[in-house]
Amino acid sequence: MTGVCRRATVSDATAVRTVARESWHAAYSHFLERETIDSLVDDWYAVDGLEASITEAAGRADAVFLVAEGGCDGDGDEEYNSDTDLVGFVHVVPKPDDRTVVSLVRLYVHPDCWGEGIGTVLVERALDELETSDGDAERRGLEVEVEVEVEVFAENEVGVRFYESRGFERVGEREEAFAGDTQTVYTYERSLEEEGEGGRQGD
Repeated sequence: MTGVCRRATVSDATAVRTVARESWHAAYSHFLERETIDSLVDDWYAVDGLEASITEAAGRADAVFLVAEGGCDGDGDEEYNSDTDLVGFVHVVPKPDDRTVVSLVRLYVHPDCWGEGIGTVLVERALDELETSDGDAERRGLEVEVEVEVEVFAENEVGVRFYESRGFERVGEREEAFAGDTQTVYTYERSLEEEGEGGRQGD
């Protein structure tokens, strides 16, 4: 990745929602209707909600919301400039009532930029910012040994490949009612201190 990876600001909220929408359509359209995806993105990625999430992460030592700008050779959408526009984002938060786990709750890259290492950079940079040691674990409100947890739809083949190629181990599986259907959800974990293996599958 040759672009910029930085902490998100509230002015990024609209662009974050755009990336989420495009990525959801690319990754989920084979098992979710287009109208369902748009409705879910409108709800879960409302601008005011994103602004609140970005502001909260900026004020905490145990959370991070990063965005990536430019740095890919994407094409397709004439209104989208992959050289300068926001192309991806990642959001990591502490798991409630568990100082040993942080949750990677959002990671999306514009589909024009898949396979160019942007997702990898976002994940590794976010986890680097949250790394703990004897000296700063208490400041972050985390234990020294911390696991990173992420949940992925089994049908999201791009996401499954991405996490499995970057050192995440599948530790759980459940069925969940979602959008009027039942979806299989995988749970993955990786040590916060462990460096991913890299690779270029859907990253």
